[in-house]
Amino acid sequence: MNLITRLAAGLFALLGLAASLVTISLVTGGLPLERLSVLDALIGWLHGLPSLGTQAILGVVAGAGVVLLCSLLILYLQVTRRRGGGSMYLLREDSLGTFRIRKDAIAAIARHVGGEISGVEEVTCAASQNESGDLVLAARLQLRPVVDLVAAGRRFQETVKSAVEEKTGLSVATVDLETGYVRRRTAREGRRVVN
Repeated sequence: MNLITRLAAGLFALLGLAASLVTISLVTGGLPLERLSVLDALIGWLHGLPSLGTQAILGVVAGAGVVLLCSLLILYLQVTRRRGGGSMYLLREDSLGTFRIRKDAIAAIARHVGGEISGVEEVTCAASQNESGDLVLAARLQLRPVVDLVAAGRRFQETVKSAVEEKTGLSVATVDLETGYVRRRTAREGRRVVN
């Protein structure tokens, strides 16, 4: 889950938590209605609740309780979620113990091997798993301007897939690429140009 999604989930959970606590407090009388002049519409609605009967009030409290529990669960999961969750892949498990490799180590293998390919100037890479448990590598390449993009990309995909599978024993489903040419600065102008 990326940072924006986590922040949105946390904000939603906090808003749900606050709304459910205020609703429960207002309905059960724990929060005096007279002090909340800003919420006139809500107060008017809540003043009408007693005329709806006990079942309606219980329904509102139960609904607010469900929102409260869901909000607490989301907050708990956001706070206790391990950074880099799912970032380890099992290479071997036997009588000697378990042997795992980190996602960033797999990406480092891909960067190192890919950086050795002729015409490749810069490599960034990330590793993840698909639904069947195979690795998916996503790489961004910066190539020298004299390099054939298609040929260099194909060579990168084949070389990296083979190297990662050979070094880790894990199956690589795909090596997805984004590519472009290296930008360089001109000596006179000191600004970046694309070749």
